[in-house]
Amino acid sequence: MESSTGIVISEKEKANSLDTEKYLLRLAQDPEALLSPEEYPDVLTIPPTLHKKLDELKKLTKRNVREFTTIVAQNAQRSGIYYSTAMPGEPLSIPFEVKWDAIANAMQAGDIRLFDDYLGSIHSHPPLRKSRILPFRRLFDPGTFSAGDLHSLLQRNIGDHFMGVVAGDEKLFAFRSTHTPLDISTDPDLASFDKFEQHWYSRAGFHVLENGIVPLRPDASFTSLWEMNVEIAKTYGLALYKGQAGSDLHRVPLK
Repeated sequence: MESSTGIVISEKEKANSLDTEKYLLRLAQDPEALLSPEEYPDVLTIPPTLHKKLDELKKLTKRNVREFTTIVAQNAQRSGIYYSTAMPGEPLSIPFEVKWDAIANAMQAGDIRLFDDYLGSIHSHPPLRKSRILPFRRLFDPGTFSAGDLHSLLQRNIGDHFMGVVAGDEKLFAFRSTHTPLDISTDPDLASFDKFEQHWYSRAGFHVLENGIVPLRPDASFTSLWEMNVEIAKTYGLALYKGQAGSDLHRVPLK
């Protein structure tokens, strides 16, 4: 796989391991270079610059007990990957405005040239905490994607090629593939963020409230939330990866 920019994704890389930044830069320069589910390798290697950013998000979240996010884009020189300064969100979420502000600030500063340079984002999940009011915990286990996280990969106007999560020493990445719908907004039952969350949390055995989820079935657990991640990935052709701090990412089997 080769482009006019000279960035090559070899068949050996697709079969074994692939440098995450190299793949993202390839996608920035040619969106048609998106891999199929079968082509995603077992291992995605994490270069030092990305390890450093992941560690920064982990430390900020541990110190401030709230989510932090960084946008990931092609730099203005079209020669590498740009990571924005980590920006704080809410204790349980990253408002859309935070991501838009980060993109706008990067364009204004000349760090990226176009909105099309945007590739995705990485955010952190604070540690799990019990609610003082209701007999349930936070909206999602920190070691899983929320349904809303994965919804961002299905929105044409957002343009996310991937989504990353840092949860303590654990990191999770999800990537679009050639089998991922270009735009879920054509499905009126699942297009909105709220409807998507209600649909998938209900299937996992939970009911969504303003600041948490209530189990609707005896078997509803955080295990079922990870299974929800896998089912969403299978349904929409996403590739999931997991890894520990300082290590590469390993693909999650979707069985």
